[in-house]
Amino acid sequence: MRIRDASMSVVHLTMRRGTQPLAVGSGVLYERNGKYYIATAWHNLTGRHSESLRPLSKTSGVPDNVVAVVPLIADGLGPSGAVRMPFTLPLETDEKTSYLVHPKGWPRIDVAVIPIDPDAPLAQELHLSTGDVLQQQCSMQMS
Repeated sequence: MRIRDASMSVVHLTMRRGTQPLAVGSGVLYERNGKYYIATAWHNLTGRHSESLRPLSKTSGVPDNVVAVVPLIADGLGPSGAVRMPFTLPLETDEKTSYLVHPKGWPRIDVAVIPIDPDAPLAQELHLSTGDVLQQQCSMQMS
């Protein structure tokens, strides 16, 4: 498998706190200088209004991870070979965020990017028809 043409790839996002879904959104996968990113709205990743900074969720939940459903090309699956695979990306590690925000402070520009390494093993949760959840590590690019 390999990443589909990044400039044409919409990524479906589910923002979560632990395993609890908080919101859904979208992003765009793109490549720049050999590095990959998912660009989305800042409010998606923080769970806060970009101007008032108030929580967007009625429960005041703030996401600590996002499930990104990324379009990949899988050889041997017919003419298009396109599949969508979910990857769980942490939004914070050791008390700091794992995403990048626009450098302008106020008023906040509502954009952020998540750097991703398509060769690194990433967490996956595969929901089976039995109701079980299979957890594994998988990279976005593998043979």
